Amino acid sequence: LKLKPEEVIGHSLWEVFPSMERTCFEHGLKKAMFEGQKIPTEGYYPDYDRWFEMWAYPFDEGLAVHFIDITERKKLEFRLNESIEVRDDFFSITSHELNTPLTSLKIQTQLLRRDINNSNARANHFWQYAMGRISWIKTLAFTSAFGCCC
Repeated sequence: LKLKPEEVIGHSLWEVFPSMERTCFEHGLKKAMFEGQKIPTEGYYPDYDRWFEMWAYPFDEGLAVHFIDITERKKLEFRLNESIEVRDDFFSITSHELNTPLTSLKIQTQLLRRDINNSNARANHFWQYAMGRISWIKTLAFTSAFGCCC
């Protein structure tokens, strides 16, 4: 925050940062005072246009407060979350696009099975192979949609 010690020590936090009232930081400070425990609080502070992690440490004469600028970390978190959403959308669309024709193919293959004479070993082998491939592709589509690789 680039403040000199004399600007902060011995002053109420509300004097130094009046706009901090009615924010998550005020809530964290009050909680630390009432519970008598160190409390971490994370939030955006518009006066500095930055994200901060604040630690409030209670002691006999009040609170010691430590701010850590986490703006870059938050930017990375936002970018990561956006990337995850794009990935999930891609997998969802991919899964849908794979499943739609597979459903039709599976129905056609089942109809073929009904028409195959059980004594025709080559046709039975083809049907079993086709059903196995359909099952494999459906599994692939499912795991793609849910990001599961096991």
